[in-house]
Amino acid sequence: MRRPELTEFDTRDPERARAQIEQAYASHHFAVTDDEDGFEYKHRRIDMGGVRIDRLSHTSTLELAVDAPGYPMVARVLSGRLTSTTEGVPRELGAGDVCLVARPQGHHVHRLSCATLEVVSVDPRIFARLDAASVERLDHLGVDPLDASAAQVWAQAVAYVAKTTADDVAGESPLVLAQAGRLLAATLIALFDREEGAGVPSEASSTSETVQRAVEFIEADPTADIGVEDIAAASHVTARALQLAFRRHLDTTPMAYVRRVRLQRLHQELRHADPADGATVTAAAARWGFQQMGRLSAQYRDLFGESPRDTLRRP
Repeated sequence: MRRPELTEFDTRDPERARAQIEQAYASHHFAVTDDEDGFEYKHRRIDMGGVRIDRLSHTSTLELAVDAPGYPMVARVLSGRLTSTTEGVPRELGAGDVCLVARPQGHHVHRLSCATLEVVSVDPRIFARLDAASVERLDHLGVDPLDASAAQVWAQAVAYVAKTTADDVAGESPLVLAQAGRLLAATLIALFDREEGAGVPSEASSTSETVQRAVEFIEADPTADIGVEDIAAASHVTARALQLAFRRHLDTTPMAYVRRVRLQRLHQELRHADPADGATVTAAAARWGFQQMGRLSAQYRDLFGESPRDTLRRP
């Protein structure tokens, strides 16, 4: 993940639109299927490296063929109509509908009628930071449109990531950017995964030694962009066994422990910082991966009995 880069494209020339689409989406093949008079195409992209949030609109009827894009794509229809066909089954979508329009290795055909879409693409490497099983499930995600409540969850997650990473301070923080990517990946899996029943983790590897190895790995560099899979690999267990070990021995989760360590390091930084030198809670929080100041203040107060601002201002 990297600091967001914004690009915008606007044309009334179908050939330029075709070239731009095939450049922006290497696996897409584009055709205008009705009168090209009055045609207009607009494309706005926020590119964060591992995540791309596109807004595209046009005033005609387009057909897109998508062949094995290499990453999952989710579309939210803002206006107009979208017919998304996967495995020969067409699905009709209108304003407000959210649908998985491409699996990494699938073939998909889309027909867009005077539509405005928000299209989100997520690099599979981000799913790998969640756990190995998530990557394996990408080619088996459900393609039916989400129900209204799930569609709202997706829209809110995308809006949150776009707003957070646009912030001057948060957008410079590798931890904030990495967490934003994982948030979208985890939300996508949670909403579109149709796999059921994942087995019970082995108790043999859910021991205190597992927790000790994990804690040493986390505390060695809490600024690192680490996820459950990274901690599990360092602890020589599966992700599920790691989760069970933390719950059994520490009554918490691995990522909650990571958050606690980062809070403690933030507390130490604020204790030794001087506002007169330009130190701010926002900048320090971003270095430790915290972007929601309201939530941070509540968690910080629960742990230390005071607000981050109080710590910074203390003589």
